[in-house]
Amino acid sequence: MGLGTLLLLLAVTAWPGQGVPVIEPSGPELVVEPGAAVTLRCLSNVSVEWDGPISRSWTLDPDAPSSALTTNNATFQNTGTYRCTELGDPLGGSATIHLYVKDHRRPWRVLAPEVTVLEGQDARLPCLLTDPALAGGVSLALLRRLSVLPGRAVLRQTNYSFSPWHGFTIHKAKFIEGQDYACTVLVDGRVVWSSVRLNVQKVIPGPPTLTLKPTELVRIRGEAAQIVCSATDVDVHFEVFLHRGDTKLAISQQSDFHDNRYQKVLTLDLDPVGFQDAGNYTCMATNARGTHATSMVFRVVDTPPPSPCLA
Repeated sequence: MGLGTLLLLLAVTAWPGQGVPVIEPSGPELVVEPGAAVTLRCLSNVSVEWDGPISRSWTLDPDAPSSALTTNNATFQNTGTYRCTELGDPLGGSATIHLYVKDHRRPWRVLAPEVTVLEGQDARLPCLLTDPALAGGVSLALLRRLSVLPGRAVLRQTNYSFSPWHGFTIHKAKFIEGQDYACTVLVDGRVVWSSVRLNVQKVIPGPPTLTLKPTELVRIRGEAAQIVCSATDVDVHFEVFLHRGDTKLAISQQSDFHDNRYQKVLTLDLDPVGFQDAGNYTCMATNARGTHATSMVFRVVDTPPPSPCLA
């Protein structure tokens, strides 16, 4: 074997019913220089499949009783965790190895530029270090808008941790923590960073909450009347409509935010009212979870309705 070739054997010895793989060498990590040749070999009594950041730079030799991944020119983009899993046996196991291709010009291998989670979930920002020796100099910062440099510190309430294998994890992400982040590391006295955008989506429990006022209405022709259709939701992405019969009314919308909820209000002012304004009015609001609707009846009369005492 030439000096430029690094051979890693993942020896997975499996007997039916055992399902406990063995990795050789025993170390869970391999660190190589850029340009090195690397072979990852998985030995098993059954067929296996590979999972990980497998790009076109890898070649696969699936010949039994082994399966080998080989690259003749390792780069920082090959940094990541590789898993070999046995197929066809419900008790079959798997073996993993984490490969570092240390490149101080490119200390970060970012697996995805954008991550989306629901509020309350852990958010993993997949910035992988290419050299484990740099782990002591990493930090997470907010990326300034319209800037090419990381700027502000993360929010005070942000709870995060770091793993060289997986990157930064923001625990129980909050909606306000949906930001552009910079994964930074100190390399030979200089700061090197890569960016990841985090989107945190609100957990929407159901359709928007509706209010239609008044619940019933009678007016004499020529008087003034007002009908207010209001909807609130935890997320801004919802729509509200007011219909008279089957006709959707064109009304300017007012928006507000208070008590951690978004509010959208449609106000219909009628002055003076006519018989054509009478009918069934329906307030509707819709979001990704569904639609709520509530209705009221507006009557227009020529003369005041008789007093119940005189009826």
